[in-house]
Amino acid sequence: MIYIASPYTHHNLDVMTSPYEAVLHYAGRLKSAGIPCFSPIAYGHEFFIRGYTPPYFTFWQSFNDHMILASSEVVVLTLPGYNESVGVQHEIEFARKNNMPVRFVANEDF
Repeated sequence: MIYIASPYTHHNLDVMTSPYEAVLHYAGRLKSAGIPCFSPIAYGHEFFIRGYTPPYFTFWQSFNDHMILASSEVVVLTLPGYNESVGVQHEIEFARKNNMPVRFVANEDF
């Protein structure tokens, strides 16, 4: 399974919708090709929108760490803000600490 990391949390909901849509598009391409994948953004966005959970990395960190460990690699979508995202940087470090490959995918590739 591929774990898809991307920036997400922002004070403006419209800004958060853009990475959500990008992740859905990329994950949809993988799924159409028969490649299993997981994105915490695709999974958790509706929970946040409906008011069930907060969108913050700290709330999701433990769950996401488990999903990374269940994956074969981490793919980082290099959307605007990925370098500054606390969550994405943690996911990269956590994967590397656990000897997992990390691959960066540029916008134009999805």
